[in-house]
Amino acid sequence: MKKIIRLFTLVLALGIASCSEDYLEISDANVLSTSQFPTSLSHMELLLNAIYANQHSQGLYGMSYLGMTIYSLGNIQNMGWRNDDFRNQMITHEVKSGNAYLNEAWRDLFRGVQQCNTFLDRAPTIRESLTSDADKAKLNRLEGEVYFMRAWHYFMAEALFGESPIHGGAGDNKLGMPIITEPAGSFDEMRVSRATVRETWDFIISDLKEAQKLLAEAADEKRVTKWAVQSFLGKVYVYTEDWVNARTALKDVIDNSGKSLVDFATYQKMFYGSTNEHNTESIFEISLKAKPGEGWGSWGESVGTNSAMVFAPTFLASNGNRSSTGWGNSFPADENLQRFGFSLPAPTWQDNPSYDPDEKSGMDNYEEMPDPAFLANSRNLRSNQLADPRLWVSTRQVFEDSTRVDGSWFRIWPQHETAWDEIDGKKHAWSFNKYVNKTKSEYNDNVQNGNNMYWIRLADVYLLYAEAMANAGGDNAVALEYINKVHRRAYGLPVDVPWRWTTPV
Repeated sequence: MKKIIRLFTLVLALGIASCSEDYLEISDANVLSTSQFPTSLSHMELLLNAIYANQHSQGLYGMSYLGMTIYSLGNIQNMGWRNDDFRNQMITHEVKSGNAYLNEAWRDLFRGVQQCNTFLDRAPTIRESLTSDADKAKLNRLEGEVYFMRAWHYFMAEALFGESPIHGGAGDNKLGMPIITEPAGSFDEMRVSRATVRETWDFIISDLKEAQKLLAEAADEKRVTKWAVQSFLGKVYVYTEDWVNARTALKDVIDNSGKSLVDFATYQKMFYGSTNEHNTESIFEISLKAKPGEGWGSWGESVGTNSAMVFAPTFLASNGNRSSTGWGNSFPADENLQRFGFSLPAPTWQDNPSYDPDEKSGMDNYEEMPDPAFLANSRNLRSNQLADPRLWVSTRQVFEDSTRVDGSWFRIWPQHETAWDEIDGKKHAWSFNKYVNKTKSEYNDNVQNGNNMYWIRLADVYLLYAEAMANAGGDNAVALEYINKVHRRAYGLPVDVPWRWTTPV
């Protein structure tokens, strides 16, 4: 064996000695230079596809930004599993530097910025090579989409990492984001100081105005359109308290986009499955697709999201134990139920007198149940619309709602045993419903949930417009009308017809 090793070493040494100096000067096979890519219009399309795909990377809507960060910081979810310190920091609003989920979000946001900058840097060179007007027009459209996407990444970054909101100008000079407009060619070029909050928002607005110029037509509804740009711009004006420009931009969308609120029957189903994607209400969606057997969520080669795995529903399994279609360790915070008008305290639980221990647990056989008085009151709230019906679109109620697993339906149940011990009698612990599979486990598709996520809808535009109208001259009557349009849809009423509530007898 020693002779073989010495012989191999000698051959290797002779081979290296006989080569030219260029032997070690090889390009990294994992890195493409701009002399190789992008060099054509088709390459630019591929690069744009990668920018869109970055939206559902692990640090963004693939998992961390939504499932771990925003749902926690916004008091949307609570946790029944406390062994993840980084997530605990989010839930308690005591976030520390080095938080892994925030690091993932920062990494993927600025990867998207780098991709956009690469596209915009190469666009003039590609344009010079084009000969047909159709190709030039196509490149303009692609470039408009990229300006939108760079603004999108900066908006998401500023909303999460900016030191302060504007708040009447008080936050203008606080720390915003590092503004980077060219591809970084070295590590030193990546060391960019943070701009101010005002400078960051002005940069976002500037990019959206460039997108406006290049996307004068509506374009493909499955990508960035003129109305997506206009809606986003109106949203940014609201964030920066530029009420007059917000009012103008958002009213343009309302009057001229051709968009309309879907009816409530469609609304109930539009957050899961692909049937109602790109509907009359949708303005910009994050496109996703489940590809079972290919990768594992956003950790693999996925075109879906595993956010749903994080807040998957919990159910009572046939063995009598609590189980989940995913991790099942988070649940809607009780504050959310109250926001929708569900003001009942968490129920006490009691033995089910009809339980048969010799039969499998299931929809009609369960050992314990919420007390009957609570169930009667909650059913009254639900059936008589005394709480906002959108609550049961956003969530699934414990005991009353169900989920399908491996061909069978099971009642929604509180958290796993160890978690439930902490919250028993203290929290409602319902399950999330939006963007979560209702008819199968998240694991069936390798936790690659393919439900498109609506990033901005006409309902959002109505509510943003209401805020702008209330602040731009104080037109509260118009503001209230646009809030009520969204409310009327929730109750199955004609959207544009004023209505007077009467309490059921």
